Amino acid sequence: MMLSPQSFNEIQINRLFPFYILINKYLNVIALGKSLNKLCDFHKPQNINQFFSISSPQTSIKSFNDLISLQDQLIVINLSSDKNLILRGQLEYMEHTDEILFLGSPCFSSIEQIAENNLAIDDFAKNDPLVDLFYGAQNNTPKNEGFVEDEEVLAKLEKKNSLLKVENKDDYDRPLFSKQSLDPNIRIDFQGDLMHSNSAASHLEFITYEGKTYLIHLFYKLIAAIIDEKKEKWSFEGSANGKDYSFVCLAFHKEGYINMYARDVTKQKKYQQELEKLSIIVKETMNAVIITDVEGNIEWVNKAFEEFSGYTFHDIKGKSPGSFLQGKETDLETIAYMRQQIKDSKPFSCEVYNYNKTGKGYWVKLKGQPVFDENGKTINFFAIQEDITEIKINQQLLQGSEKKYRDLIDNTQVSHLQRT
Repeated sequence: MMLSPQSFNEIQINRLFPFYILINKYLNVIALGKSLNKLCDFHKPQNINQFFSISSPQTSIKSFNDLISLQDQLIVINLSSDKNLILRGQLEYMEHTDEILFLGSPCFSSIEQIAENNLAIDDFAKNDPLVDLFYGAQNNTPKNEGFVEDEEVLAKLEKKNSLLKVENKDDYDRPLFSKQSLDPNIRIDFQGDLMHSNSAASHLEFITYEGKTYLIHLFYKLIAAIIDEKKEKWSFEGSANGKDYSFVCLAFHKEGYINMYARDVTKQKKYQQELEKLSIIVKETMNAVIITDVEGNIEWVNKAFEEFSGYTFHDIKGKSPGSFLQGKETDLETIAYMRQQIKDSKPFSCEVYNYNKTGKGYWVKLKGQPVFDENGKTINFFAIQEDITEIKINQQLLQGSEKKYRDLIDNTQVSHLQRT
């Protein structure tokens, strides 16, 4: 897929990062590096959650802002087409095009893995540590002749490659066990002995897991003991030092170790608990409640909303409320006002004429409020709709009665003047 010149030079980016992934603001993968294309057979845009999952830091991507927030840290992703294909790198937000660029490289530790994926030396950037597998295995003589496929030569290369694994692995371990990372990253062997950890992990002395608290070295033994050899990835939650953590474990059976990526989810857990408490309240309220994402797409509605509108949550999940509630009698200025307030992450209050599923109109008093995370970033919109149809009808009846009364007075005065 060719990229517009306004975004970046495709030839240049392929030369430096041939395994890049380009993502637009709608969370669609719109382009891949030339080498990653060989692994994925990518033909058309698709949602990132169908294309890959992020294993470190463990997170779910629901909005474009979720991706932007992951800048300046190590990202580990697993491709959906092949769970054994793991990429490590970082995300970069390109403000001028409103796109996210993943810059990284696959996690291969042997010549065989590269050969199995039909890759050659020219498929890697010159500064990629994986190039050392080629150069070092071929007597440190740089060549650009592609990958040698002869079985006898492969055997010799693999013998030499085994001597390079430790050195090559260290290149990958540097970002994984970076002192700058705020999240604990840990590597243990299959006996549960610690091999590597970063600074954040060194502060862990106890881990509470499934209601029991373990000394950290015994916790590592437990993880090694309960590992499912059929799985290469699994996750769980635990707590330590007053914080909640989400762990993702990746087992590298051939290499003989397990990588554990922990992410501090204390604030997210607190927010989730508060949201659950709030949901209990709003479920039972008589007013309709809608929660949308930052793009204005519905994430949740309560029972009262379903009764008001006639739509079930299944009918409208992921849709914009205005796409099915508004109609010909809905005031355009009111619609424009709400859209602008949402765009500016500001609260709003107005009266709106909506339509239910059968096409019947009804009036609501609508109050909307943005929801912010601990960093002040808008993550949701929360709106309450109060049915004021009866009030509006009574107002119209009253206005009609007042008009009739005024007409009657006017007619009486005219009759009196005519008699005099």
